[in-house]
Amino acid sequence: MGTRDSSGGVNGGCSADFGEILRHEVNNPLTGILGNAEMLLAKRDYLPASAIERLETIAHLAVRLRETVRRLSSALELRLAG
Repeated sequence: MGTRDSSGGVNGGCSADFGEILRHEVNNPLTGILGNAEMLLAKRDYLPASAIERLETIAHLAVRLRETVRRLSSALELRLAG
């Protein structure tokens, strides 16, 4: 992790910290969104078709966003390593 400089900013390791923060701050809410969408979809027999369609879209976009964060994080790690 980076160290705080005299101005209160973070130096050294800032990019690595950013990658960790990005993953944490995006993936935690996404887990809740995806989990709730999947729980509701498990009760699809009781839902109107329009609700099922919207929930499937939510789940698909949550997975897509999680994958995007993973790719960005991996690219950042490669950049820092090289």
